[in-house]
Amino acid sequence: MSGELQIDENSLFDRVAEIIETRKARAGTYANCEVTLMYWEIGRYINSVVLDSKRAEYGKRIVATLSQQLVKRYGKSFEYTKVTRMIKFAELFPDMEIVCITSTNHVFIFRSFLPIGISSLPAEAFRLPCCRSETVG
Repeated sequence: MSGELQIDENSLFDRVAEIIETRKARAGTYANCEVTLMYWEIGRYINSVVLDSKRAEYGKRIVATLSQQLVKRYGKSFEYTKVTRMIKFAELFPDMEIVCITSTNHVFIFRSFLPIGISSLPAEAFRLPCCRSETVG
């Protein structure tokens, strides 16, 4: 032998692929958590600033105008119907600690694509595993 280290190329590839897949999955989970919190925060802010006045027609107009502006800048995720669901989401879960329960590694997920009203679903329907803190060794 010439002192060359023998590497099992298949094992090398498998391990690197495993690292990539694990990190991609974690990144996706983290991104989902952040998007959920963003939707909740938007809904809570709109509730507190615009709709707290209890003037329904005025609030609807303001939300419609806001959603049109948001769609122009950020896309279809902020259409009127979706913004109203963000508002409803924040009403149903008024406490941020309920939205993201880090101690049990779960998050309540906002489901803008639900065909039925969000208020008709139990809170458990929104629970999904969330970001876990792990050390890399």
